[in-house]
Amino acid sequence: MENNETVKITHYAVVARGTAIYPEATRFFYPALGLCGEAGEVCDRMIPQSGRKIAIPLLPIIKELGDVLWYITNTAMDLGFTLQDIAEGVTGGLRCDTFEDMAFQRLKRRDRRSPFLKFTVYSGQVAEVAKKGLRDGYGTELPAAKRVAVHSALVELLAAMCEFCDKYGVSMDEVAYENNKKLTDRKKRDKLQGDGDDR
Repeated sequence: MENNETVKITHYAVVARGTAIYPEATRFFYPALGLCGEAGEVCDRMIPQSGRKIAIPLLPIIKELGDVLWYITNTAMDLGFTLQDIAEGVTGGLRCDTFEDMAFQRLKRRDRRSPFLKFTVYSGQVAEVAKKGLRDGYGTELPAAKRVAVHSALVELLAAMCEFCDKYGVSMDEVAYENNKKLTDRKKRDKLQGDGDDR
């Protein structure tokens, strides 16, 4: 990260929201389902194949976690939550303005499951609500119990991101900074749509 900057959660959210170019009709569904796909990419990229221990380069971890952070942010915002609401869920209600605050203040691990398993479980819970919303036609007007369930799953996903960062020696600030940098560059070049990192 340049100049050891800390990233304000509200600033990250503004950039992430400014790059959310999916149609209004897909609000909540697009980021909720995308979150499940990105969480799967994190697990696929980071779990060594065939049980072999291999060194995992940090940049791909940072990029993949940044993508997950973008989807968490926009899923939350489509439902009327802020990223700060989700971050303060991670810290047990303690105020946090930066990603460093969140990572520093976060509570000890909620359970002993691996962050890989948590990514699968909690992104699946968000996707399940989205699936039923499509089927039942309630869209972003989620019933209260489903809103609470999505909020809780997003908190657990963000907490699992903190665990990934701890495990691989990456800071949450770095994840947010690098993702903001990528998104800002793509927006400037009008390359937000398309596939892959070569945009």
